[in-house]
Amino acid sequence: MTGIKTDEKNIKYGLLIDNKEFFSSHFRCIDFQIFTEFGKLIPIEKIFVYENGNIEQYTWNEILTD
Repeated sequence: MTGIKTDEKNIKYGLLIDNKEFFSSHFRCIDFQIFTEFGKLIPIEKIFVYENGNIEQYTWNEILTD
């Protein structure tokens, strides 16, 4: 994913994960700057979390700082 770049201005991506705690805790194990830069490179507008039969929405920064 780190090599994806587009000239399209209106493209936004979503990311679906199945365990917010798992991803949040593992994201914190990697240099924070890498993930903030990744969020700029890939325009992820929303992260959708499917847990316990529910879907919740977060922003990239909310997942990283939660």
